[in-house]
Amino acid sequence: MVLVQLFLREIQSKNILYLRLITQGIIDLIEGKIEKNLALVEVRELQHILYKVMVEDLMLMDDIIIESSDSTIKVKIIGKDSAALCSSIGDQSLCPLCSSIALAVSKSTGKGVIIEESIIKGKSVNNTLRLIDL
Repeated sequence: MVLVQLFLREIQSKNILYLRLITQGIIDLIEGKIEKNLALVEVRELQHILYKVMVEDLMLMDDIIIESSDSTIKVKIIGKDSAALCSSIGDQSLCPLCSSIALAVSKSTGKGVIIEESIIKGKSVNNTLRLIDL
């Protein structure tokens, strides 16, 4: 699961629990670059958006490939430095690249996301994300 910080706030005499993801800053940056909320973006558009921002603009990876089915999204991150970062962290839910992509998928689909499988091989990271209803 993606790391979360819990914030408890009191609004109109009711306790409401907010979850703030550690990688929200990356999502804010992506949304700022595209001038659009990712919640308004279809999953099929995500690859183009993430490629534009994370590959071309920020140069965080060499390529990103996203394939989706009903309840599974496969994400391939290509890049020597990206793979090295993920490998050094060990748990891809803690990797800022992997978890920010999982958050972007969650925001776009309106569903929860679990990084179900992550395989680091050479210069690539292959993540299988499972979508769950909230």
